[in-house]
Amino acid sequence: MCQDMLAVAGALDPTSSRLMLYTAVIQVELYSTILGLVKRDAFDKDVTLGLLTESKKQLLSAKVSLEPEESGSAGDKLKILVESSLEELDAFLTLNNITLKSM
Repeated sequence: MCQDMLAVAGALDPTSSRLMLYTAVIQVELYSTILGLVKRDAFDKDVTLGLLTESKKQLLSAKVSLEPEESGSAGDKLKILVESSLEELDAFLTLNNITLKSM
């Protein structure tokens, strides 16, 4: 469902200038959902790697789109959440000896 919502947001606002915060929230939720499923060991190795790669890609995209946010704004707070999510993902990858392809 998150991927469908990202597609709709992309169609409505291709440059992410108006829906940037909304899109970033969806990207964080997609990451959170995927990590939860991966932690339950619900998929085989290839599917897991693909999902984790997609998660990191979405978080990096959110981080870039939130860079212009001013300190103390809602976007800035979301940027902090994105950064902590990236740190959490990297720690999970390290703990589980998982290497993702470069992005």
